[in-house]
This record gives sequence, C-alpha cells and structure tokens, in this order.
Amino acid sequence: MSCKISSRQLKIVYTNRLLQSPKEVSSFEEALGNLIGLGDISVITGLCMGFDDDTEQYEIMFGLVHGIEHLYRENIEEGLYLIALAVPSVIDRAREWMEVLHYRIWR
Repeated sequence: MSCKISSRQLKIVYTNRLLQSPKEVSSFEEALGNLIGLGDISVITGLCMGFDDDTEQYEIMFGLVHGIEHLYRENIEEGLYLIALAVPSVIDRAREWMEVLHYRIWR
C-alpha cells in the first residue's frame, strides 16, 4: 500500500472514530484492518489520532489498541516514541484511551 493510500486509510479511521453508526463501524474496522495489515510501524502516530473518549463502541475501539500493540511488538522503543508523538494532539479528546494504552504498555 502506498503512502497516499495509508494516508487515506488513516483519514477514514479518524473520521469514523466516534463509531455512531454501522457504516462508521464498518469503515473504521476496514481501514484499521488495511493499516494493520501493512505491518508498518510508522502509522502508529496516525492511528492514535483515531482515539476518542466519546466513542459509542468501546469494544471496537479496543481493536485500535490491539492493532497498535501488534505493530510495535517487534520494535517497542520505536512504537513508544510514535505513541508519544501523538499524545499532545489527542490527549484533550482521548485522555482515557491514552491511559488505557499506556497502562497496557507497562503490563
């Protein structure tokens, strides 16, 4: 998948992050699956932008947590760095999800 396609998929994750309808859920899950399937750790910062504490579907949002964990498992240091880059941009709307992600990193 090219960088342009990755960018488009990240936009879909971000746009559908509230998961308020079946269409948003399916778009979010499809784009997330495409991005995780790349195996490219560099998308982690963009994926973190998909977190939102106002989401309607917590179990679906946990798929984002698991996807990020999958991407950084081979290179934890770089993964943590990429997550840290996202925190200032996402913390105001996704403090709870950032706490979940950080808690899981430390376990």
